[in-house]
Amino acid sequence: MKKLIVITFIILYNCAYFNTFYNARKAFNSAYKMSKNRTSEKISSQEASLYNKAIEKASVILETYKNSRWVDDALLLIGKSFYFKGEYDKATIKFSELAENFPNSKLLPESNYWWGLCLLKLKDYNLAEDKLRQVVESNIDKDYKNEAYIYLSELLIMKKDYKGAIKELRGNLKIVSDKEIKAKIQLKLGQCYFQLKEYDKAEEEFKKIENYNPSYKLRFDGIFYQALALKEKGDNKSAVSIFEKLLKDERNFEEFPRVKLEIAACLRDQELYDEAIKQYNDIAEEYPKTQYSAEAYFRAGEINFKDIFNFKEARNFYLKSNSQKPSKELKKKITDRLKSINKIITLRREILGNNSSKKSKIEPDKKNVIPENINISTSVKPLDEKEKKANGYFRLAEFYLEELNAPDSSISYLEKITKDYKKTKIYPKALFFLAHIYENYKNDETNSDKILNRIVVEHPDSKYYILAAQKLGLKVDTCLLYTSPSPRDLSTSRMPSSA
Repeated sequence: MKKLIVITFIILYNCAYFNTFYNARKAFNSAYKMSKNRTSEKISSQEASLYNKAIEKASVILETYKNSRWVDDALLLIGKSFYFKGEYDKATIKFSELAENFPNSKLLPESNYWWGLCLLKLKDYNLAEDKLRQVVESNIDKDYKNEAYIYLSELLIMKKDYKGAIKELRGNLKIVSDKEIKAKIQLKLGQCYFQLKEYDKAEEEFKKIENYNPSYKLRFDGIFYQALALKEKGDNKSAVSIFEKLLKDERNFEEFPRVKLEIAACLRDQELYDEAIKQYNDIAEEYPKTQYSAEAYFRAGEINFKDIFNFKEARNFYLKSNSQKPSKELKKKITDRLKSINKIITLRREILGNNSSKKSKIEPDKKNVIPENINISTSVKPLDEKEKKANGYFRLAEFYLEELNAPDSSISYLEKITKDYKKTKIYPKALFFLAHIYENYKNDETNSDKILNRIVVEHPDSKYYILAAQKLGLKVDTCLLYTSPSPRDLSTSRMPSSA
C-alpha cells in the first residue's frame, strides 16, 4: 500500500510539472503564431500577454520543479519569450543559465541561435558571431542552420561591409533549399545593393523575391523596396504607382503609415512642396501621437528648413514633431534643427538690427530652442558696423552651405560682401570662399579662377594670396607673409577657416 502511494505521488508530481510546462508551451506557440503572421515590427498586446503567460508558467518549473527533466526546456522557452517581447537582456540571461547549467543539453544549439539573435539586437557583434558560428557547426536542424547563415551575413551588413555581405549571401543562396529563406536572402541582397547606391541591381534582386512564393510579409517588403529603389533612381511616378497599389490591399494596413510617408517623400523629390507638406499633415492627423506623426511633422519641417528656407514654419513643424512620440534619434535631430534656426535668427538680427521687418523676426521659444551665444568677432576691439555686417553675412553664407547645402544662397551673401564691403577685413576671405564654392559646388572653374586672380591682384598682403596663387599654379615666396595659412584652409571639402 505504501509503495502504491509513493508511485501515485510520483505520477501525480510528474503530471503536475508536465501540465505546467505544457500550458507554458501552449501559450508560447499561440503567441509565436501571431508573431509570424503580423506585418509590422510592433508586438500586439495580445501577443505580449501570451508571452507573459508562457514566462509565468515556465518560471513555475524553475521555482517548484527545479529537479525535473523540463528545466532546460523551461529556460529556453522563457528566453525565447523575452526575445519576442524585445527584452533582449533578460533573454540572454536565460540562455546563459541554460549553457552554464546544462552544457550537454540537446537544446544548447537552439539556445545559441536565439542567444546570437539577442546579441545582434544588443549590438554585441563579436559575441553574436561566436554564437552563430557555433550554430552552423552544430548538428541542429537545417532550418536553424540556414537562418544562422543569413544572420552571419547580417553581421557584415551591420558592419557596413556590403560587398562582403553580398559575397556571403550569394554563397548562402547556393546552400539553402528552403524557399522562404531564399526569399529572405534575396531581400538582404537587394538591401546591400541599395546601400551601395546600385539601385538597378537592388531593384532586380527585390523582384526575384516573388520567384520563391514568399510569405506575405516578405512579398510586401520586396515590393516596398522595389518602389524605394525606383524613387532613388529618380523615377518617382513609378514609385508612387507601386506605393498606391500597396495601399489598396487591406492586409498591409499596419504598414500604411510607412507607405504614405514615402509617397510624400516622392512629392518632395519632385519639388511639389505644398502637396508634400499637405500629405505629411494628413499623416500626422491620421496617426496622432505616434512615431509616424512625429516623423511626418519632422519631414514637413525639413522641407521648410532645407528646400524653401521658411525657418518660421520649419520651427513650428519641429515643435509639433517633438510633441508627438519621436524616437531618441529623432529627438536629437529636432534639437539640432532648433539650434540651427536659433543661430540663423541671431545672425539675421545682428545684421539687420532692431529695424528688421516683422516678417524677418521669429521669436525664439525659450523652452524648445537651445540658446546659443554667437560671437562673430574674435578681435579684442569692438568691430565697427560695416565689419559686423560683413562678418554676419559671411556666417550666413557658411550656414547656408554647411547646414542647408544651398550654394546659390551662400553665393548671394558672399557677393554682397564683395560688392558692398570691399574695405572690410573679411573681404579677401569672402573672395576665397566664393572661389571655393564655384569650383567645388558649381563646377565652374572659370569663375573660380577669375575670383582667385582678384585676390592675387588686390590682396598681396593677405594669407589668402598664397592660397589663391597656389590654386592658380603660380610660384609664390611663402616667406613674404608673416602668417601661414591654416591647414584647414587647404581643404576642398569645406569653407576656409576663420581668419
